[in-house]
Amino acid sequence: MALAACGAPPPPQSGFRAVDAPISSIAGFSRSQLVGDWVEVARYGSGPCTLCRISFAADGARATRADGIAGPVAALGPGRISLPGIDAPVWVLWIDGDARTLVLGTPSGAFGTVLNRAGAALPPDRLTAAREIFDFAGYDPQALRLLP
Repeated sequence: MALAACGAPPPPQSGFRAVDAPISSIAGFSRSQLVGDWVEVARYGSGPCTLCRISFAADGARATRADGIAGPVAALGPGRISLPGIDAPVWVLWIDGDARTLVLGTPSGAFGTVLNRAGAALPPDRLTAAREIFDFAGYDPQALRLLP
């Protein structure tokens, strides 16, 4: 029986995430926690950053990306928001207790990113926590790329 388990196919993937893995957003999240400037420090996918730098307005209802894309940030449900330039609902998978590091993803696994407050270094413990959150949500932890 143990040998049969070794030959089991891997779970089906959609984007960077196993589609049968559980995923949840943070129910107690508030858009007001986003207010200010953020820098994308890690992401799933190749190429340049997706959000790069993003600023959230004081009312938490609008975001402007460094590439000029701007738009509303709508609350779509507990811990679920819309972001300008992202075509799917974005789930807040984790935010540290002091709102310095933010992990965002989509259930499809097509999008996943780690944002950190602008001007602040991402310490190893929060990077480890972000990786663990993605892993728990079914994302491939080896595919997370740190950005320069």
